[in-house]
Amino acid sequence: MKIDLLNLRCKAVQAINDALKYQPPDRVNDALIGAIAKMGSYEAMYGDMASYSVHMRGLTRAVGMRGGLSMLGLNGLLRRIVVWIDRNAAFLHGSALYYPGATFAPAWDQELIGSSLFFILPPVFFHSPVDDRNVALTS
Repeated sequence: MKIDLLNLRCKAVQAINDALKYQPPDRVNDALIGAIAKMGSYEAMYGDMASYSVHMRGLTRAVGMRGGLSMLGLNGLLRRIVVWIDRNAAFLHGSALYYPGATFAPAWDQELIGSSLFFILPPVFFHSPVDDRNVALTS
């Protein structure tokens, strides 16, 4: 069975456009933002920069409707996905960033890491298959 990637791509874009029709004009949900970001990622890897730019401009608009990257859900995962796609495409194609000042963690996360609260958390352990023991991760 041969997969028709162009047809699948068109169906994905159509599904995103259909979903946008039913979103409140000032609020786009995480699933839709993720879908738009994924299409941008696909175009950066396998498509062309014009199509990538269309998706990234739409993504920027959708993220703006949500109030910015810091307002995205999934406990910061969606923010990191969006920033990674932006950075990856800029690296691959030498293009400008759509989120030039963005980091993978919001500013309040970075402040927490630098505070004393970070150091009172219990250590995190992982099992080392090399010497068959548990090892504590330390900073």
